[in-house]
Amino acid sequence: MKKLGIILTAVFSVLMISCSETADFSGKWVMTSIEGEAVTTTENIPFLEFDMTKNRVHGETGVNIINGSFTLDKGKLTFSQMATTMMAGPQEAMDMERKFLNALNSVSSFKISKKGELFLKDADGNELMKFIRK
Repeated sequence: MKKLGIILTAVFSVLMISCSETADFSGKWVMTSIEGEAVTTTENIPFLEFDMTKNRVHGETGVNIINGSFTLDKGKLTFSQMATTMMAGPQEAMDMERKFLNALNSVSSFKISKKGELFLKDADGNELMKFIRK
């Protein structure tokens, strides 16, 4: 009986890791909150668009366009250093951009809720940003 429990635990763990690694967040995700605050006023609403086949990510910070890559490994998500355009915008939008880029650099994991929301989290599991699929 003890062996069966160990085997079932091992199988469950492998399944959970497999589900995390094969999570599909292809497509465009629009940011709805950052650092626990709703995104309401920027020139453009920040978004990320994932290409799961090439491990590439494209998006907008609210002012500038960003491009880079991401790594998905055993439920962990990290982003490369993003290439960005260098346009200026209103101060509020530039502040949002700074928060967005800082948060991307801190991403360590993700969660997709039953409602279909994408949560990007730091190494301690704190929510950095929340997105909805468009």
